[in-house]
Amino acid sequence: MLRQFLLLLFVLGAGQIASAQYLKGNYKYSDHGDIYRYQFKGDSTLVIIHGKDTSTTTYSIDTTTAPMHIDIQFYDSEGNAAYKSLCIFEWVGRDNIRLRMSANLLDRPKGFLPKGNPETILLVKEK
Repeated sequence: MLRQFLLLLFVLGAGQIASAQYLKGNYKYSDHGDIYRYQFKGDSTLVIIHGKDTSTTTYSIDTTTAPMHIDIQFYDSEGNAAYKSLCIFEWVGRDNIRLRMSANLLDRPKGFLPKGNPETILLVKEK
């Protein structure tokens, strides 16, 4: 369950405290063939789709930090703020994003090591 939850927490960034327009686009993540789609809207909305399940979240990014920060706000079924996930991200190549969430979902990770950790995923931009 924690692994599935972590997979739902994704994002990216660039610039300074960048605008949501910079992230606008569709990305996907495959967990051993299980596909998650991430749709970054131009208004700081992130829609995460997994099979028939859809989660609408909001996000903010700060690209002035190293590593860059992304905060994802999740909501309950009534639209109330439920919790915020503090993440880090970096560009991999031109269009892909490496994202790491906290193992405890409370503290922002300091870096991407150790390599192969289960909290880090790769988002691939869909053309």
